[in-house]
Amino acid sequence: MFFSYCPTKRIYGEQAVSGLCRDIPKTARIGLVASATAWKCNELKIELQHIQEQICYQKIFHNLGEPGFQDAVQLAICIQEVKVDLILCIGGGSIIDLCKAAAVMGMFQGDSLLKWQQLQSSSFDASAIELMVISTVPGTSSESNNAFVITNPEGYKTAFSKMRTFPKVMAFDPRWSKGLTERQLQLGLFDSLVHIAEQFIRPQSSDLTNDGLCIALMATLLDLHDRLVSGFFDDHDLTRFSRASSIIIDSATLGRGTSLDFVTHELAVFISAHIPLPHAATLACVFPYYLEYPGHEDYHHRFQKLMNQATLQVNSFREQHVLPTFNLREHIMRSELVPKNLKISRSTEFKDRIDLFIRDRSAFWSQKLVHVDVIRAILNQVLEHLSA
Repeated sequence: MFFSYCPTKRIYGEQAVSGLCRDIPKTARIGLVASATAWKCNELKIELQHIQEQICYQKIFHNLGEPGFQDAVQLAICIQEVKVDLILCIGGGSIIDLCKAAAVMGMFQGDSLLKWQQLQSSSFDASAIELMVISTVPGTSSESNNAFVITNPEGYKTAFSKMRTFPKVMAFDPRWSKGLTERQLQLGLFDSLVHIAEQFIRPQSSDLTNDGLCIALMATLLDLHDRLVSGFFDDHDLTRFSRASSIIIDSATLGRGTSLDFVTHELAVFISAHIPLPHAATLACVFPYYLEYPGHEDYHHRFQKLMNQATLQVNSFREQHVLPTFNLREHIMRSELVPKNLKISRSTEFKDRIDLFIRDRSAFWSQKLVHVDVIRAILNQVLEHLSA
């Protein structure tokens, strides 16, 4: 029997950062890595004052965007030089992904390229510097799991999964997330929605425990989405979103013992490497076409069935008819996830990159029982939609 668990201790609320600090060993040499947006909060800095003497390295990133291998290598070199043994990362998904990569590469010797090569070839249980996270963006898909995405030397996003990059502690205090825009929240909610859907759109027989968890979490997302578009989203909802997303993406709760999908995420990651769209916006482009593709009727039926169950759960919880029957495309339009009038170049070079991507991932498509011609057709449909 395969057994897994999430080793990350998760703390929520106004005492979350204090709770995280209590778990930091008194002898730890801390490398503090934060986004400039998160670090501008003076109240947060005050809460970290009593560990200030243990911070032997500090790096604040401005406009990091998608973390690249050079960023991660340079961070790894710096924390090696000052002998950091605990990385405290503060911010959203990009900062956390960057720190995870640096935590592994910080255990390797050699120059930049060699560190990157060692990261790629390292085992699932490769050693890593210990991590703790103060999450300032609910739904970052990184705060309590062992996965991270780094842009490789060729400019493509590369996904990694390392057992020892599970953060030891994750703290979320809604006060540090008040500056998030509605669009940022909408993108986070949809990313989480697709993560859940990829746990249950398998057409084969389902697992009642897993499906029940998926329905409950999806109902939470639908409820949060309705409160957001209705103008009632508050600090309590930020905490609910962080709690739900941590469970959704902790790499240990949903989907264990079942065959997961992840095709939508694979295609979206490829597209966002070539088109200036946020990750969740590319998911919103891909997911409807994947479900609606001829031959995927079982996928679409199963998705709609469980979404209807989630909708019923929200209406039952609220004791009134709040949400109508779920429609994916209407949900995406209402959320305004995809900007209009994008200028997409369909150059020969882009076509060649699509061909290379499909060939390189052919084993993955085969594992997911999706033919390469289907992948090519879906990509073409998405690009035509974006070009319209």
